[in-house]
Order: sequence, then structure tokens, then C-alpha cells
Amino acid sequence: MSIEIDREQTETYWEKRRLNESIEHELLTKLETGQECMPDIISCPVASCRCPLIVSFLVDRVELVCSSCGFHQTLTRE
Repeated sequence: MSIEIDREQTETYWEKRRLNESIEHELLTKLETGQECMPDIISCPVASCRCPLIVSFLVDRVELVCSSCGFHQTLTRE
């Protein structure tokens, strides 16, 4: 029973530190089409932070960085 509780807490933590799938899809679509601007502000997925992320469009990937809490995620084409 304790194993199920630990797994549930880990999944909850993992999901809290993850971007919404629709945002990830939108960023990768903009990377493929060559657009380098976002109409919306993307906020940090960390619940205690929620600061705007710095979005960098590179040749083969998109990097998201939070200057406040240090969150970092790289999105690549599959």
C-alpha cells in the first residue's frame, strides 16, 4: 500500500512540473513553420512560481527557461 501512495505522489509532482500538451504542440508547430513569436505569455508550470518563461527557438529545438526558479525544458521534433 505504501508503494501506491509513493507512486501517486511522484506522478502528481511530475505532472505539476510539466507543460500542457497543447502548449507543447503549439510550440513545435511554430518551430516547424518558422514562426518565432508567441501571441500568448507562457507561464512556468511550477505551482509556486508561475513567472513568464523565456522561449528560445533554435534550429532543431525549442528551449523554455524560467529566470525565477530555474525550470528548464527542451522540446524537439519527433
